[in-house]
Amino acid sequence: MPSAAAVAAVLLTMPLGAEPEPARQGGEPRAEREPVDWVDCMIGTSSSRWMLYPGPSMPFGMVKLSPDNQGDQAAKGTHKAGYEYSIENIMGFSHVHSWTMGGLLTMPVTGPLQIQPGTEKDPDAGYRSRFRHDTENAEPGYYAVTLDDYGIRAELTCTTRTGLQRYTFPESNQARILFDLLFPSEYGKTIHDAKVTKVSDTEIAGYAKMSS
Repeated sequence: MPSAAAVAAVLLTMPLGAEPEPARQGGEPRAEREPVDWVDCMIGTSSSRWMLYPGPSMPFGMVKLSPDNQGDQAAKGTHKAGYEYSIENIMGFSHVHSWTMGGLLTMPVTGPLQIQPGTEKDPDAGYRSRFRHDTENAEPGYYAVTLDDYGIRAELTCTTRTGLQRYTFPESNQARILFDLLFPSEYGKTIHDAKVTKVSDTEIAGYAKMSS
């Protein structure tokens, strides 16, 4: 089973005012909240667009790493696509959520190999997994969720041009990480060329050339 990437800390500065919280009972002051502590990353994640997502990104960053759960027409595109709060299953975590741009979805799974994601209404038809919002944690620079069908904890963060993920698997003799280049996005995409090379037992390298 591939080794997981370490999670890095990401700091985002938000231009908001902060107020100190009242003292705790007993007279001990609470730590002052930072402006970033007031950010709600779930705002705008229902009935919205591909570019609005709960996952981490840097200001003006290339990588916008976030869960996806809408749509089943990869090549044609799906209106909105990306993450929809009311759909309680996930097809994976993709690295680009920009205007007319999307690319590289990963999904940790256990059990028999499945190569189709299934649909939002029938997650059992593929490698999707159900999840519960009470296991989600979305804050600036960090997103985490438990994939209930697999018992896997997924954690995401990023730098300007790199996505970092940590998957905590249950004990299993069938565990893998799927890579999907042709998954639903708002405008669809065409893959012109792609290559994956095994560098070692714990590393792969590759590229994909795509257009929307």
